[in-house]
Amino acid sequence: MSIINQLKTSLHPCLLARIHHAYPARYPASDLPPSDGFVLYLPTVCLRMEQNPAFTLACHAANVRKVPLIVLAVILDDSHHNTTQANATVMTSRRLAFALQALSHSCAQWSSHGAAVGIRIHAPPSNGQIKGRLIKGARIPDHLTMATRASFVVTDEPFVFPYLKMVQKVEEACRKSAVEWCVRLHTASY
Repeated sequence: MSIINQLKTSLHPCLLARIHHAYPARYPASDLPPSDGFVLYLPTVCLRMEQNPAFTLACHAANVRKVPLIVLAVILDDSHHNTTQANATVMTSRRLAFALQALSHSCAQWSSHGAAVGIRIHAPPSNGQIKGRLIKGARIPDHLTMATRASFVVTDEPFVFPYLKMVQKVEEACRKSAVEWCVRLHTASY
């Protein structure tokens, strides 16, 4: 049985219709994993609390499992954008300010709703040195580390790069760690 099957009996049909469940973790019979860990919500393009089915599902999963809800908003810099020009600037200071302003509003709402909230600006892998050796990109991004340690991961439908690529990497990390992954909840209005 998967965690999502446990939730299906108490979710509204409208919310159920928006779920694109990519990877259910399998547990024997009705034995769910112990209620420890946390539920991780990774917002990509839906930076609001109101009318956000992915956040609603994450809250519901955290309440049913009786674990904390962690919201980690990841802002990707230019190195993650798929550009055709060598030196194209996609994440301008204006665009970054817009994203941070949207997050300042929604983070306050998510926090007042009881979620632990964090924002991470994800820069390209840096060249680090360990004992004189150069190591390129040795650090694992925070969102991947947290996804592998969560009991359940939820995100909204990114549709576009670079967030689509980010979500695909999170899905792969969850698969490898046997974490239940509820991916791509449609946030558009019907």
